[in-house]
Amino acid sequence: MTSIYSLEDKPELITQLREFLNLSLERDSISKDLFNRVFLEDSNQEPKYILFLIDNEDLVGVLIGAEIF
Repeated sequence: MTSIYSLEDKPELITQLREFLNLSLERDSISKDLFNRVFLEDSNQEPKYILFLIDNEDLVGVLIGAEIF
């Protein structure tokens, strides 16, 4: 079964995000410091705009959005 969740709905998915993003970044991986700064410490980050596609309990896709004023 395939489901879509936001980080707001399932905050525990944040633990899988950095590893998943680094799968597609062969030469420019996201360090722990950068990840923490962008996803955990940025007061403008909105969990409702980070979406996870889960298929049979596996993370298979991520969409990271932003609202610009």
